[in-house]
Amino acid sequence: MLLSNLSIFSLLLLFLLLSPSSSYIPSLPLQSTRRTFLPVILSPFLLPLPSFATSSIKTQELLTLMSSNPSSFKSITLSTPNLTKVVVELTDGTVFETNDTIESSTSPLSPLKIISKARDQKIPFGTNLVERKGLRNNYSNERVKIAEGKEEMKRVRIKEDEEFRKEKLREQEEREEL
Repeated sequence: MLLSNLSIFSLLLLFLLLSPSSSYIPSLPLQSTRRTFLPVILSPFLLPLPSFATSSIKTQELLTLMSSNPSSFKSITLSTPNLTKVVVELTDGTVFETNDTIESSTSPLSPLKIISKARDQKIPFGTNLVERKGLRNNYSNERVKIAEGKEEMKRVRIKEDEEFRKEKLREQEEREEL
């Protein structure tokens, strides 16, 4: 069995820490060393990496970007109960968030200001709290469930018919070119 570099490193560190003649650790009682061994070994792996952090901008900069180039925005998502965390995704895949949003109806740093600006610029926006799929499709009536299933089947049929029509149109255009 081949061991990865990480597991070899972990085993080497384990042997170094448990060896009685180890000069890398201070002379502590054996029981104390055992208690601190696992947290010391696991702490680097449990800490979040800075490369996974999202970049952050100020709300005023976000509003300026929204007014200068609204077509570059893919979506704006507001989260937390008072909508103070705003996550923005651009069309090129860049994701960032605002760090100074304040819950206030009169402040220019309010999430209401961001929502109104997004609505004016026709940028898609939403919240993570209300628009979860599980909350929208909770039907208590059996007839509603059946109707929803039939509507889904209808949408699939329409999509297949449209693809079939486009394919026939392409074939006809190819025949006309020859």
